[in-house]
Amino acid sequence: MKTKLMNQKIIAAGVLVIAIVVTSFLVYANKNLNKKLAEEKLKSEMLLSEKLSKDKQISKYQDDIHLLNTDAKKLNKRIADTNAQIQTKNSEIAKFRAESKSAKELQKKMDELEAQHQKLVNELATLNNTLTFTTAENSKLSKQLDQVNANYTALFSDNLILKAMISDNYRTEALRGKNEKLTVNANRTNKLMVSFDLPANSSDNIYFMVTTPKGEELSSKDDLAAAINITNIGDGLLASNSETIMGSGGTKRVEMSYKPKQKLAKGIYQFTIYNNERQLGTTQLRLK
Repeated sequence: MKTKLMNQKIIAAGVLVIAIVVTSFLVYANKNLNKKLAEEKLKSEMLLSEKLSKDKQISKYQDDIHLLNTDAKKLNKRIADTNAQIQTKNSEIAKFRAESKSAKELQKKMDELEAQHQKLVNELATLNNTLTFTTAENSKLSKQLDQVNANYTALFSDNLILKAMISDNYRTEALRGKNEKLTVNANRTNKLMVSFDLPANSSDNIYFMVTTPKGEELSSKDDLAAAINITNIGDGLLASNSETIMGSGGTKRVEMSYKPKQKLAKGIYQFTIYNNERQLGTTQLRLK
């Protein structure tokens, strides 16, 4: 009877110790996640500031292009008028040649017309050069505007993902068994997963790199152990702690998992998340 009572006390003490260890780990993980959330929120605010700056730059480029197009229309009209004057002068020369005037008067008139003709030709060459320069500047500004628009699109896509990473729907988990129960024990863990929700119309060009405690790096782009799964989950709202970041256009669930065949080692596993080769942030999970 005493032996049975002693065994019960030992078991109770063991359960208490395990509860204390798990509670300590969860407190540590919560502090670490709060720190990461603050860092990602700061990064999101910086991206928003850069987006506003790009909006002003786009507006300026559009105004410059409008002015250049207006100048180009004026130059085209001037060129057309100059060509008409040249044709008129050529017609006058032909008319004088056809008439029976004295050679001296004809020569004098021809010299005057030739001088005027040469002046108009020079003006036409200058106008053509100006038009060429204006066209080149217009093309340059158009390319710059295209680049700014591309940067704006990339920033918008990154901002959506960063907001999702600091939302309430963001989870980092260590799972065991077929029922995928939560655990912090490396020997029992057979799957690590990071998951969050994104707007349905956001980019699908996201991937991640997982770094093991031994320093091994595995990419979801080319390693079967590191996989990414994106599932559309219909209409809904995707909200963060401070603001709603999408309407009723629907959401999709992004699940990034690391599931190696061998047992996982103890230590810290780091997930680094990318969007079109741009690093957006990292999250860590420690196994005991």
